[in-house]
Amino acid sequence: MTRPVAVLFITHIFLFSIPSFALDFLYNSFGTITNGTNLTLINDARLESSVVRLTNDSNPFSFGRAYYPQKLTMKPSSNSTTLTSFSTSFVFSVLPAIASSPGFGLCFVLTNLTSPPGALASQYFGLFTNATVPVVAPLLAVEFDTGRNTEFNDPDDNHIGIDLNNVESIKVESAGYYSNSSSNGSFVPVSMKSGQNIHAWIDFDGTNFEINVTIAPIGVPKPSIPTLNYKNPVIANYVSNEMFVGFSASKTDFIEAQRILAWSLSDTGVAREINTNNLPVFSISSSSSLSDDAIAGIVACGRRPIDMTMEDDVEAVLKDWVRELYGQGRLIEAADRRIREEYEIEEMEMVLKLGLVCCHPDPMKRPNMKDVVAILVGADADAATPKELLGELARSGWDDVVGGSRGGGWGDSTEEAPLQPEPPV
Repeated sequence: MTRPVAVLFITHIFLFSIPSFALDFLYNSFGTITNGTNLTLINDARLESSVVRLTNDSNPFSFGRAYYPQKLTMKPSSNSTTLTSFSTSFVFSVLPAIASSPGFGLCFVLTNLTSPPGALASQYFGLFTNATVPVVAPLLAVEFDTGRNTEFNDPDDNHIGIDLNNVESIKVESAGYYSNSSSNGSFVPVSMKSGQNIHAWIDFDGTNFEINVTIAPIGVPKPSIPTLNYKNPVIANYVSNEMFVGFSASKTDFIEAQRILAWSLSDTGVAREINTNNLPVFSISSSSSLSDDAIAGIVACGRRPIDMTMEDDVEAVLKDWVRELYGQGRLIEAADRRIREEYEIEEMEMVLKLGLVCCHPDPMKRPNMKDVVAILVGADADAATPKELLGELARSGWDDVVGGSRGGGWGDSTEEAPLQPEPPV
């Protein structure tokens, strides 16, 4: 009779000496995510196509949070002297409607409560009350701050910080990365509020009470030297046995889109690698700025994005002129005469069409970089052609491109302006 009891006792001890629920997940996008099942969205946070938007543009003091539904075990037991280690990586984009407008960025957060009491919007990330009153529950955040608040001793408007129950960071570093290709690891600044996709890595070493934060633009391998390092046993005071893990952001009446595009986390090893090849790219407005792909295609015209007609002093927007020629079946006339004879007509038209497709007013409907490169180099037989992309965009609502008319989804004036077959230099 004693043997079964002993076995049962040993089994009981074994089961309760290891974490009950390990976390290991990978979201290469949020296109198939269900709120409440795969993600918990709080307040103004919402799913928007394949990304998570954390704030609402129309709400002057908007804030939102997105959490993984299952809590992360941070202490194996209540009297544990060490913390659980975990690693996470994610891709985010912060894009203000006006480049010079103040913004605040976003936070990666560990918190006891999905809605910390008294949390404010604006510069408080939707997590904190103010700089002098700590939050009630243990809270640890890594802020990716795109605004400078001198009352919080922010060094600049583009920095990363460690926040322990307080919006004033305990450790701060300017945003950027240390190049792996440089022998001395030279520092490369990175703007976190240009809309570009930023890859972030956070490595939490619970045994040594150490946090490493690393960022780099998409396409740059993870740098070997972290952007920010913070090591201090005091970290243990700001975590509890189990905590929610996720993101939080807030704004004022200035519009700033904070997006999470992908997310990976593991407390059993290194977080799985995110596939960054097909992530959407965001820009302020295609009516006022062209994407890199669009510029690459339209330079084949040999013109600046806006040229001035000398005859009637009317601005002719270059992309409108190219679009109109395409609609009239005269696209080749847009090619720069100085280089037109050096290339096959089909090749020149392909580049012009590709540039035109990349100017679509809706960033979500532009081709991704993989398709662009595959088309240009002819490396992928399965890649869509510019003609196919144009056809697909027309079916999805870009009828004015195929028809050659102005206005519509491009956000231009509905007033017709004469466009010259060949704009002057």
